[in-house]
Amino acid sequence: MPDQAPNNGFVDEDDMHWMKVIMCGVLITGMFRRIVSLSIDQGRVQTHQEPNLIPPSARNIPFEVIYSSIEPPFSSSRSNDSASWFLTKHLPVMTSPDFLADGEWIGYYCHVRVGRQPTWDPMMHGINFEITADYADHCAVRSRGDDAYGPSSLFGTVHKQNGSLQITKQYENGTTWQWSAVMTPFGIVGSWGSSIWGGWFWLWKRSWSPA
Repeated sequence: MPDQAPNNGFVDEDDMHWMKVIMCGVLITGMFRRIVSLSIDQGRVQTHQEPNLIPPSARNIPFEVIYSSIEPPFSSSRSNDSASWFLTKHLPVMTSPDFLADGEWIGYYCHVRVGRQPTWDPMMHGINFEITADYADHCAVRSRGDDAYGPSSLFGTVHKQNGSLQITKQYENGTTWQWSAVMTPFGIVGSWGSSIWGGWFWLWKRSWSPA
C-alpha cells in the first residue's frame, strides 16, 4: 500500500482555511471601497496632512503583473483546483520582497464598537516596507507610517505560502496595536485591536488609487 493517500486534486484543510480567509478579504474590500468612497464624498472622513484618496477598483490594479500567467478558467491544467488557483496564484508575486518593498502603501482603518456605527479615520500613508529578513516560507518587514494619531512604526511577518501577516503598529507615545491580516489580490486586508476596541483595515499601493 502507498505511504500516503494520493492528492486527487483536492485541497487540504489548512489550505482550504486560508483560501476562505482570502475570499473573505476579497469580499471585505468590495464593501470597504463602497463605504469609504461614500464617506469621503459626503465629507465624513477628515483629512490629515494629505487628501483622502479613493480606494482602487479592479480596473486600477495591475492583475497582469499579480497573476503573471493567467490561464482560461476551465483549462485542463488546473481543472481540479480552479478555486485554489484563483485564491492563491497572486501570493508568489504579492508576498515577494520585491513587490512588498516597491512603492508606498496607503489605506484606511475603521473603529468598530458594539451598538455603534463604524467610524473612519483619515488615510494612512507613508508606509514603505523594508525587508529585514527573507526566508523560503516568510519574510520580516518594517516601515514607518503616519495617520491621524501621528507617526508610527510597523514591524512583523509575511507568510508566503498562505499570505497571512502579523504586524505590530506602535506609535511614538508607546500605544501599540496588533494587526492580523491576509494578502488578497486587492491588497492587505485584516483586523486590528481586540473585540473591545478595534476594527478593520485595508492597505494597497498608492499607485493603484484612481487618479
